[in-house]
Amino acid sequence: MTAVAVSVVIPARNAARWAEPVVATLRAQTFTGWEAIVVDDGSTDDTAAAFERSFAGDPRFRLIRQPASGVSTARNTGIAAANGDWLHFLDADDRIDPTLFARCADVVCADPTVEFVRCGWARELPSGRWQPEVHTDLDKAEADMFPVLAVRCPIPIHGYVVRRSVVSEVGGFDTELVVAEDWDLLVRLARRGVRLRRIAETLAFYRLTEGSASRRDFFRVCADTRAVVTRAHSNDPRVPTPRPEYAAGAPASCLASVLDGIVLWAVACAVGAGAPYRDVLDAFPRAAPLSPDAIAESLFYSVPVAAGALRSEWPHLWPRRSERVDAAIADLAVWAGGASLGRPIGRSLERLIVIDALKRPRTLRTASAVLRSPRLARTAITLAAGRATRTVRRQSQL
Repeated sequence: MTAVAVSVVIPARNAARWAEPVVATLRAQTFTGWEAIVVDDGSTDDTAAAFERSFAGDPRFRLIRQPASGVSTARNTGIAAANGDWLHFLDADDRIDPTLFARCADVVCADPTVEFVRCGWARELPSGRWQPEVHTDLDKAEADMFPVLAVRCPIPIHGYVVRRSVVSEVGGFDTELVVAEDWDLLVRLARRGVRLRRIAETLAFYRLTEGSASRRDFFRVCADTRAVVTRAHSNDPRVPTPRPEYAAGAPASCLASVLDGIVLWAVACAVGAGAPYRDVLDAFPRAAPLSPDAIAESLFYSVPVAAGALRSEWPHLWPRRSERVDAAIADLAVWAGGASLGRPIGRSLERLIVIDALKRPRTLRTASAVLRSPRLARTAITLAAGRATRTVRRQSQL
């Protein structure tokens, strides 16, 4: 490998508080053939000075200043300045395991034709607790990510390294997108057919911070994300040499349900963040039939993330979010087809929370949290009664 094998691109806007941690996570890498390009995207705090203090004396770091232009332009600026054959995109508030680059280098040395190496990842609380993300469908589709990425994005921006040449081939980051620009790049890489390998271990960590999502414009989140998946289901001239089977994109027959899923996800995130969401429901009518269970699952998985919590925190999160969740369930029921769907959605969500809580190893803690909520306690009793009834039936049939 060359002296600089990996160029790490760090877009930073008003990220002074994260300068020291992100510099530390790179300096801890056991593989030393990397450089880091910090792009200060028009910060109004002392981001530039904080980074310069943090990496003072280390020539592997460079700082580039530019007027506020957005994260896509910042990353493209970093790519243009990169010297390495491989790129890694690291947001200032995330971290990676000290062995990530070394493990990726081992993969590439074993197979020089590889163009994309991804790893397992986890969501991490400020306390240091973390929860690995499991995406079995993506793991099974190791040689072909496009069918999965055409409908959802299970890979974080810092969960992979990729050859700089293939990123340039598909045009880099789309500067028209305010959000979902990372997903959009992954879709194009997958459509092009990058040769990839997976490292199963959890080596990338996405930090959850309470309140960070509350500043997001969820209407724009929904609109940009829908634009990404709509292009994924059609021809995309930005990919000059797509895999033949994906030249026309994913099957258009699946698009309506995917678009509805994005609305559900955006609303659930807004609920968790304590942000408005009615404009999302007003702007994007339901396009396909939806079950109460599908709506409940979206709330179950997304509300905690936007609230800066893990799924295991639901029993403790519930007292603070139940009123907003109830209001959202009522609005989603009407959006999905009728107010009568509200009760089934609520019951399904409560079942998911209780079942997940009682599966956790901290049984006493989660059980006590569930029992402190009358609604969750009633659901737990109902589930227990149902199990008991099924047990009696099975025994009577012996």
